[in-house]
Amino acid sequence: MSLLVNIFVCSKPLQYFNSRNLPKNETLKNILIIENRFKGAYEFYENVKKYDASWSKVHYATNRLQILSLCILKYKAVNFYYYLDFMLMDGLLLYAVPCKNIYVYEEGISAYRKNIFKKTAAYRRRIRNVLGLSEYPGFHPKVKGIYVYNHQRYLDTFHTFSYIKELNPLSFNVPFIEMIRNDLHLALKIFCFNDNQVFYGVRNKNVLLYITSWPLNESFFATTNIDEYDYCIIKPHPHIKELQLPDGWRNNKTIIIESVILVEFLIKILTDKNNTLTIYHHNSSSVMYLTNQPAIKQVINI
Repeated sequence: MSLLVNIFVCSKPLQYFNSRNLPKNETLKNILIIENRFKGAYEFYENVKKYDASWSKVHYATNRLQILSLCILKYKAVNFYYYLDFMLMDGLLLYAVPCKNIYVYEEGISAYRKNIFKKTAAYRRRIRNVLGLSEYPGFHPKVKGIYVYNHQRYLDTFHTFSYIKELNPLSFNVPFIEMIRNDLHLALKIFCFNDNQVFYGVRNKNVLLYITSWPLNESFFATTNIDEYDYCIIKPHPHIKELQLPDGWRNNKTIIIESVILVEFLIKILTDKNNTLTIYHHNSSSVMYLTNQPAIKQVINI
């Protein structure tokens, strides 16, 4: 007989931390499934098992079929928490999962976008309609609600589509900024990130933080004056295997973050060290909830 449990699925580090912030029914075992869809996923999984005791069991899945197998053969999900419902394969998975209480949760800016499929070919949109898959987060027929950090933004974005399905935004345990603060020490362990070593001497400084794009926008280095800052910290996109900096940027004031640690935690670490930040990014959702802080001088979307 399958064990009655709550199942949480994540495919990115941010989703993992958001899933930790979901309300949990402690009368049941809480099962986490980490899907192999990001750089260093297996090492991340091993560290979660080692350092995070909040889960009854942590599984590693290489594909969606393994997730479905766990839901059918090993467990009986009373509640199933997934990271999105509007992409084709994910939507089909939710149809197949034998659970009556399915919820999705915010994973970034996509939870508030209504034009994701604006440029999708008409025939593909017809296929989605035949399968009953909506274009909007939280609108899957089997999904009971979506956990978001900004209820009002979600309601304002999708209220005109409420005739399709009643909107049901739900709350995380704590606001995003508080979650980052609460989980910082755990994140340092899971990402094997020694902030005192990496940011040695970076305290009370004027700091540039550049969150790169994929592919790399090399013009940023040519148009930015490195001499305006005490330190320049570069967080490469996960798809960039090796970052080649121009001559003027290869010096002891430039720090490249090799770790896959989330930018949100880097911002928290740097502001805790009383640095003043100027953040450059390319439509990154990492800065969505963290920019309204006195230590952040400017946020520039390039």
